[in-house]
Formats: sequence, C-alpha cells, structure tokens
Amino acid sequence: MTDRPEYSQRWPRVIGLITLVYGTLLAATYEPVFEITYFSLVADYFLIVIFFTGSVGLFLRKRWGVFWLVYGSVWRLMEGAFFVYFMMILYEDVPFYAAALGILGSLIPFYGWPLFLLVWFVTHKLETKTSATLLAEKIFHDFENRTRYPQLTREVLESIGERDFQSAVVDYVSLSLEEEDDSEIEIVSEMSPGIQAIYTNWKVSADVRNGGFHQFFFNQGIDWAFMAVEGYQLLGAPKHEALITRAIEIFLEEKREGKAFYREDVQITLADYAEASQSSSLGDLDEQFYQLEREEDLDRLAYEYKKSHLEEFITPDRF
Repeated sequence: MTDRPEYSQRWPRVIGLITLVYGTLLAATYEPVFEITYFSLVADYFLIVIFFTGSVGLFLRKRWGVFWLVYGSVWRLMEGAFFVYFMMILYEDVPFYAAALGILGSLIPFYGWPLFLLVWFVTHKLETKTSATLLAEKIFHDFENRTRYPQLTREVLESIGERDFQSAVVDYVSLSLEEEDDSEIEIVSEMSPGIQAIYTNWKVSADVRNGGFHQFFFNQGIDWAFMAVEGYQLLGAPKHEALITRAIEIFLEEKREGKAFYREDVQITLADYAEASQSSSLGDLDEQFYQLEREEDLDRLAYEYKKSHLEEFITPDRF
C-alpha cells in the first residue's frame, strides 16, 4: 500500500503563510546594503512584491504561486551570493571562524527561507494542488487501497458501513470470478439473491452512467436486465424496477426490428452501433435513471436490506 503524500493537503498553505510573514519582515526591515540607486530600490521592492504574490498564490494552491516563489527565491539567493562575496572582502582581516559565523548569522535569517523554498519545491516536484485535485486523489487513493474481501464473514459485514458495502460485495464477486471457469452470469446466478441484487445494481449503474441503457444492453445483454428487475424488487426500489422493465420492453422491441444489438452480434460494425444508439428510444430513459438515483437511494436500501438479511451475504471461503 502506498502512503498518500500529506504535504499535498496542508503544507502549501502552511508554507504560503510563512512566506507571507517572511515577505512582511523583509519589507519592515528593509535597508539597502549596497549603494542606493533608483534601479536597486525598484528591484528590491519588486522582490518583496514577488514574495507577497507568490505566498498568496501558494496558499491558494495556484501554479503561478510556485512560479513567483521560485523566481523570487532564485533572485534572493543570487543577492545572497553577492552578499557573501561582499562580506568576505569586508572580513578579509578577521579570523576565518569569526568571519564564517558572522556571514552565517546574516545569511540564515535573510536568505535561509528562500533556500528552503527552492529545496522544498524541487523535492516535491513543484507540486501545488487544488481542492478538486485533492478530492479526486483521495477518492482514487481510497479506491485503490480499499480492503478486498475474498470472504464475507459476519464480522466483516457488521464492520462495513453503508458507503463501502456495495464495493465489498462487488469485490467479493470479482474475486470469485477470477477463480471460476464458468461464465459471469452463471456464477452470479448461484449466489444469494441479496448478492445478485447488489451486483446487478452495480452493473446497471456503471453502464448507464457511462453510455446509457443502450450501452448496458449492448454490453450485458437481456439476462442481466431481468436479474436487475428481481434485484430492485428485493431491495424495495419500485421506481427503478419500473424503469428497467420499460427499458427491457423497448430493447426487445427494437431488437425484433433490427434496431438494437448485443455485443455478440458478429456482423455489427461501429457505424451500426452508433446509428442504433442515436435512433434508440432507450436514450429517453437515461435522464429518468439519473433522476431516480436521487429519489431512490439504492446504497441506503441495500444497506438496510443487509442489516435485516445478514445471513444472505455471509459467504463460504473460496480460497
């Protein structure tokens, strides 16, 4: 299991705030070290503005915040290199250790933070991430690192919450399919009605969300649709049951008319599929399905069914 980098969640904002403080102190304590010219004043104040701008951008997790802070840090360190050269000339007659301590004492407060910023950005590949990116990463990470159960025991089922129940059942079925030579529909048909209901609901939702009912029937065929009807009956989802029953009627009618296809139809071409998809009346049901997902919470219904029919989901150890 790969640990998720926590810096991507909080450290850009922390570093952005510290950099804002650094920029404020830089402005408050600003005093030209070298000969004052109009150009040097503009350059120094512009550098301060760069740190302010970059810190705000980093706090907001914007890419331009990283750009300005890298640019400002490089600029500041170049000033630091010139400062070291100047101090070495100034301390030419001072013992080396004393000169080194004096230079370090001046460098660390004023140039240490830009050096840290550069090192941090380089080691973290200049990454800044928006809230949406972080949420997507978290969802993907949680999915990739979820626990997959080869056996659903009473203890496992009682420990799983509503959010993870369907994925646990689907994973169990998927692992079972890997160990069997029979077809998917044959294997699932031998499982309990509860597991069939959860699994077929997942198959319907996955295909309809991706390409509508037309894709579902093309990919899965009519047998899964009939199993889904029984599953919706079992879970107490009459609106879903009525909708997929209507979808079955439309599909069978269009199949008889040669307007609908199964994936196994060897003569079908991509053009045939696209034409059938555009002309099919099944598309009218897609939006109704999306709306039903808000009206009948199948995850909740499945979880409630599990609580009252726990024995249906306890499975033998296949491995």
